[in-house]
Amino acid sequence: MIFVKIKEVIDKLNTLAPPELAYDWDNVGLLCGSDEREVTGILLTLDLDVNVVLEAKEKGANLIVGHHPILFEPLKKVTDKTPDGKILMALIENGISYFAAHTNLDIVENGLNDLMAKKLGLKDTKILDFTADSTGIGRTGELEPITLKDLAEKTKTVFNAGKVRICGDENAVITKISVCTGGGASFIDAALKEGADVLITGDFKYNQMRDSVALGLNIIDIGHYNTEIICCKIFDDFLKNSLGDKISVHISEENKNVAKFI
Repeated sequence: MIFVKIKEVIDKLNTLAPPELAYDWDNVGLLCGSDEREVTGILLTLDLDVNVVLEAKEKGANLIVGHHPILFEPLKKVTDKTPDGKILMALIENGISYFAAHTNLDIVENGLNDLMAKKLGLKDTKILDFTADSTGIGRTGELEPITLKDLAEKTKTVFNAGKVRICGDENAVITKISVCTGGGASFIDAALKEGADVLITGDFKYNQMRDSVALGLNIIDIGHYNTEIICCKIFDDFLKNSLGDKISVHISEENKNVAKFI
């Protein structure tokens, strides 16, 4: 029987999304638990909460691999009265480790932003906003002419989103598209600089949408969750290719979008 330590899995994941690519403010890597234990199973998720931890326990997984980090702010106490406290207690009590690949997975080649662009069928893509000489976040690419309304419908289908918000002329013809997974509203200026007709991302504030359209950039707000839940496919494909059938890998069913349009 082949035994694999958590550390060995983490070493592999660090080749998928090198931690040095992450923004300085980010919190990536092993965030809770031991890396010396033998892996009993892996659960993949976008977000981490107590329900996901309990799901891992039920599935016999002692390693959770996710996109969104925990512990962004210093903790003075760990109790069951705060979200992070509840998560940490659940992880430790059940002997489960948590590893996060966040902005490093957004930035890396063939990571989240490249997958988002690929799912939309963008061609001749390039980096939207550089973080170093040859790496950066977001992507801009070309698409056969399509109206803003039809592109919004395509986006809903591709990312399994029931509804999206749009801002701009529904009949505007779109050929150049900027995308950013998660909350990329801060990249309006970068998209304008690239000459994009539309920016597709999540988490726009109302004034950002108004300002964007005033500057000539259409908006499709698909939501944070819908653009990033695809991280599970990246993790799943990578780990199954790297580990074969040595370890059971599961995609979380308990990680759900808490923000919905009805």
